[in-house]
Amino acid sequence: MACLRVLRSRTVCLPFPFLRVSGDVVTSSHRTIFCAEATITASPNVLFIAIDDLFDFNAFRHSFGVEIQTPNLDRLFDESTVFQNAFATTPVCNPSRTATLTGKSPFETQVHDNVLPWYEAAPIAESLPALMRDAGYHTASAGKVFHGYKPQPDDVNARLFSEPVPNIRDSFTLSEGVSNGGGWNALGFTGSDDAFYDHKVADWGVDFLDRYDGEDPFMLMLGFKHPHNNFELPQAYYDLYDKEQIQVPTSWVAGDLADAPAFADQFMTKGRFFPDRDFDTWQGTVEGYLAAISHADAQVGRVLDALNESDHADDTMIVLFSDHGFQLGSKDHFGKFTLWEESARAPLAIKMPGAEAAVVDTPVGLIDILPTVLDAADLTKPDYAVGDSLLPLVDPAYGTHADKPVFTHVYGSMSLRSGDFRYIRYADGSEEFYDLSTDAAQIINLV
Repeated sequence: MACLRVLRSRTVCLPFPFLRVSGDVVTSSHRTIFCAEATITASPNVLFIAIDDLFDFNAFRHSFGVEIQTPNLDRLFDESTVFQNAFATTPVCNPSRTATLTGKSPFETQVHDNVLPWYEAAPIAESLPALMRDAGYHTASAGKVFHGYKPQPDDVNARLFSEPVPNIRDSFTLSEGVSNGGGWNALGFTGSDDAFYDHKVADWGVDFLDRYDGEDPFMLMLGFKHPHNNFELPQAYYDLYDKEQIQVPTSWVAGDLADAPAFADQFMTKGRFFPDRDFDTWQGTVEGYLAAISHADAQVGRVLDALNESDHADDTMIVLFSDHGFQLGSKDHFGKFTLWEESARAPLAIKMPGAEAAVVDTPVGLIDILPTVLDAADLTKPDYAVGDSLLPLVDPAYGTHADKPVFTHVYGSMSLRSGDFRYIRYADGSEEFYDLSTDAAQIINLV
C-alpha cells in the first residue's frame, strides 16, 4: 500500500470535551478549550461522487412500505461523517451543481435554471476542478458532474481536467425493456448491465483507480445519472422491490396544502404520478425511482471496491452528495423544484483518511463542499466562495465550525433552514413556517 502523503501540523484550540491528537484521546469532565498540536494528512487524493436526484434515502428508508436497498452507500456512510441536514442552494440540477462546484451563490452567477451553461456565467478558472488542477492535482472526470450527461465543451474540459473526459452514452435497445406500469419509462432490461450509462461511468472510474500511478495527488470526479429519470435499468434492480407492497408514507396527510399560500400552487405538477389519482401508476413510478437508486448504489459500490483494492485506499478523501432531493408525490408534487425538505435536502457524506465516522445534525449547504475540499488540500478558500469548510465537523483537529442558517431558493422564492425550523417566503410575500422537531412532514404551517 502507498504511504500517506506529507503530514502537516496545526495548533488547534477547540471547545470540545475531547480531542484526538496523534491517536490519543484527551478527556475532560466538563466542556472546555483544548490547545494541541494535531497531525493531519495533507493533500489527500479526492474521490468526488455526484448522484443525480437522490433524495435522503436514509430518512425514507422504510417510508414506502419496502426497504430501500443501498448496501454500498450504507457501508460508505458507516465509515464517514454523514450530514443529515445538507441542503441545496437551489433544488434544480444546473444551479445546484454550479453553486456547489464554484462556491458562488446563484444570485452572483445568475444560474437559476437548467438553461444557462455554468461556464458562461462563472469563470472556469474559479471552479473546483480548475483550482485543484492549478494546485498540482491530477484532475479526471466521467459522467454528470457539472450539469449535462454529455461532456462539457472541449475547451472547458481542457482547462478543468488533466486528461480527456470520456463521452459516455447509454447503448441499450429501448424496445427490449419491459414496463412495470410506471411513468418516466420505468422499464426493466434483461442481460448485461454494461450497456447503461452509470455502469460505464463506474467502469471508467475503476480503470482510473487501477492505472493511476502519478506522483501528484488526484481528484477523480464521477457523476451518476440514476435515480434521475428515465428509469431504464436492468431488471435485477426492479426485482429488489415488490411493487404491490409500495404504499403511501404514513407521514403524508391528504389535504395538507390547505394552509399553504396560494402562490405555492405553481410548484405543483398536476395530473401525473400521484397516489390519489392513479395508484398503480404511482406505485410503478416509485418502484422505478427506488430501483434506480439501487442501480446507482451498485455502481458506486464497484468504485469503492476498486479504491479499497488500490494503492490509494489509505490516503483518499471521499465526498459523496446529490444535487438535491425529490418529493415522490408528497405535497401533490412528484419531482423537485420546491422549497420543502424533501426537495431541498440532499445526502452528503465525507470520509477523511483517519477520521472517525460520525453523524452531524447541524444544517449545512452543498455550497460548503468547495471550501471543504480546498481545506483538505491545504488550500486557501477564495474570497468569492460563500460557504465554509465542513472539516471541523469531520474532525475537530481542523478547528471550529460556526453554525448558521442555510439558504435555499427557487424561481424568486426563498427558504431558510435554521436548527429545527424551516421558513419559506414566496415571491409574492406569502410565508410558511414549520417546526420540524414536531412536524417533520411539514403539515402544519405556523404562519
